Amino acid sequence: MSDLETIRSVVDKKNDELVNAFKKVLEKYSILNVQVTEVQLEKKTSRTRGSTASILQDFNEILKQNKLEDFYTSAFTLVEESREERCSITVKKNGVSFTIHVDCS
Repeated sequence: MSDLETIRSVVDKKNDELVNAFKKVLEKYSILNVQVTEVQLEKKTSRTRGSTASILQDFNEILKQNKLEDFYTSAFTLVEESREERCSITVKKNGVSFTIHVDCS
């Protein structure tokens, strides 16, 4: 299964769980009235170093719990709640970005 197919499979099966997990991380850091609308994932390599930013560590733990441990969160986008009805996950592989759009309302 390709990287994109792996991610799409997890997102298709666990969309609501992922959205809620990211929301809980935001709440943990008292980041309220916003939602994660985009998470940029990159494939881990032998040169990948873990982030020291605790929020990214928490996001990466969500990936690990959902069998996406081969990827890490390189960036994310927040918007005010109810301003956006479509969420996207962007995967960058070999310099090429793929975006998966999901309903996050």
